[in-house]
Amino acid sequence: MEFLKNKHVIVALLVAPILALISYFSVDAFVAEKPHAAKAGEHYALLEKSNCRYNSGKCDLKNGDVQLTINPEWISNQRVKLTINSSKPLQNIIGARVNALGEEVAANTLESKDDKGFTWSTEMLTPDADLERFRVAVAINETWYYADAALKFINYETAFNDDFRQ
Repeated sequence: MEFLKNKHVIVALLVAPILALISYFSVDAFVAEKPHAAKAGEHYALLEKSNCRYNSGKCDLKNGDVQLTINPEWISNQRVKLTINSSKPLQNIIGARVNALGEEVAANTLESKDDKGFTWSTEMLTPDADLERFRVAVAINETWYYADAALKFINYETAFNDDFRQ
């Protein structure tokens, strides 16, 4: 502990954390992408939230103020209905199932369920939740947003046993 008596070491121990914080925020401000409004005719990716990658019962896709929520509803053992709710009215929507290699398994026609374009739905036959993904592209004010989401979320599971439900 003899080195703590040196005034240069004490000053260095006080100044180093301050310089580290200043450089951290300066680099972030210098290299970070500045947020900007979506431009008509451009394409933007939607972020796949983590609930898409496990048996959650829904999938959220987001980019800025655009958010899509996909909710599955099993109609039978082999058919599932996906309902897509949007935070903004959609002008058009395209969906397709793809396998692990990115090859299209089935194109899905989505139909608007309300007159304003906030809710859309489609049905799938025998989806393989472990190996397939769902690709979707939506048009909002002549701007396209696209996403590639795992289908794992269509199998909703809880940690509770049916015996405990009332």
